[in-house]
Amino acid sequence: METVGARAFKLVQDLHAWNVDGSSADRLVHCSWIKHWEDETGLQRGVCSFEGCSHEAEHGGHVWIKNKGVYIAPVCKSCNYIKNIDRMQHGDGKHSSLRRGTVVVKTEYTEEMACSDRRIAINVRRCEQCDADISDRPPGHTRCLGCYRSPGRQCEQCAADISDRPPTHTRCLGCYRSPEKRVRYQRNRGCEDCDTDISDRPAYHTRCVSCYRM
Repeated sequence: METVGARAFKLVQDLHAWNVDGSSADRLVHCSWIKHWEDETGLQRGVCSFEGCSHEAEHGGHVWIKNKGVYIAPVCKSCNYIKNIDRMQHGDGKHSSLRRGTVVVKTEYTEEMACSDRRIAINVRRCEQCDADISDRPPGHTRCLGCYRSPGRQCEQCAADISDRPPTHTRCLGCYRSPEKRVRYQRNRGCEDCDTDISDRPAYHTRCVSCYRM
C-alpha cells in the first residue's frame, strides 16, 4: 500500500479483504463513516471498492485487509450487508478483494471486533450422484467415496444398472413390468440336501419340498 495521507493509503494491487465482524458497534458521534473517509482522503465517494462490484458506494465499510488490519473503504449497501456471504472471510481461502487504486483509511481494531464470533463462509461441494457433502474431498473430485466405488444404482431384482432412472425407482423397467423375471435373474440357491434349485422358495428355506417332506 502507498501512503497518501496521515491515515490514508492507496492500494497498488488487488488485496484480499472481507467485512469485519463486530464493527456495527463502532460508530462516530459527529458524522458517518463515509463522510469520515471523504474528510480523511479529500476524495468523493464513487464506485464500490470491492473487485467485481459496480454499484455506487454509499457506506464507509469496515473491512479487514488480509495481513494488514482494519480499514474504512467506500462500499455499496449490498457489499456492506452483514449476511452477504461473498463479503465474509472464506474457509477455502477464496476471499473477495478490494480493487487496485482503492484509497482506504486506517481505523481502530476495537474490543468488540476482537471478541465477536467469526462468520466464515464455506462453499459446500456436493456429490453429483447422491448430493452428499464432499467439501472435504480433493477439489477435482465430483463424487463421494461411496458413489465412486459403486458408480451406479442397481435394480433390486436383477442387479441391472438403473443410474438413469428417477431416484425413487428401485427396479429396472423390465422387472417393473414383469415381476416374474425375478426368479430368472436371482442368484441360484440350492437345496442343502440335494442341490435342487430353490431360488423360488422363501429366503429362509434351505431345502426343497421333497427333501423337507422326507
